[in-house]
Amino acid sequence: MKLFLLTLSLFIYLIGNSQTDKTRILTEFRHTQEIVESGKFRIDIHIATPLNGMNIAVDSAWIAIDGEKACGYLPYYSSGYSFPKLGAKGINFDNMPFNKSLKIKGRNDKKSLKYSFGIVGKNDIYRIQMDIQYDGRCYIYITSNNHSPISYVGDIIKSDRSD
Repeated sequence: MKLFLLTLSLFIYLIGNSQTDKTRILTEFRHTQEIVESGKFRIDIHIATPLNGMNIAVDSAWIAIDGEKACGYLPYYSSGYSFPKLGAKGINFDNMPFNKSLKIKGRNDKKSLKYSFGIVGKNDIYRIQMDIQYDGRCYIYITSNNHSPISYVGDIIKSDRSD
């Protein structure tokens, strides 16, 4: 009898805890969705993954969206199809994005945001696709006309800029 009550108590605890996790995940997703829909956010990049698949820790890499403007600096580690003679400094852009798209993927507590846009950089045109998870973790995939694809991992934060 004691074993039955112990098992029943554990089962009830696990079901209750599961509901709490689902509520937390949905709350975090709504918060992340509000940040993205505001159009003013920044993504701080922590990891770059070139085409060869090796993860590289990075610092000082970012993407910022501020209304109708997007800018960013991302280091570039893959080989490209055409580089300037002096070598590439990374992926730089500061321009108006085009073909912006925001979609919600998944159901219930497995939702994520798919945010994508194209942008003209200094020497290239980039297609940036972001998979933004409920907790603000971002998986970023970049393709371009002149370089091999590369991906990054970072975290989204609300932009503090007011200008």
